[in-house]
Amino acid sequence: MLRLAREENDNELETESTRTLTDMRRSAKEKELNALLSRDNDDSSCFIEVQAGAGGTESMDWAAMVKDHGLNDEDIQSLW
Repeated sequence: MLRLAREENDNELETESTRTLTDMRRSAKEKELNALLSRDNDDSSCFIEVQAGAGGTESMDWAAMVKDHGLNDEDIQSLW
């Protein structure tokens, strides 16, 4: 649909198709994460490495907050 909308210069259809595609991608990511966390090992521990990178002081502060307070399941899912 997106290709057709672009070929026909239909801005309304292009916007709607882009929005639908974005929603489908978001839904697919959520389903993928749920599938990964629904197996026998979903209650197992894991290690997460947080690096401040090149973001400067704000990213270092954020990395320190994560280290000090840890992350729960909801926090981790919101990162995806």
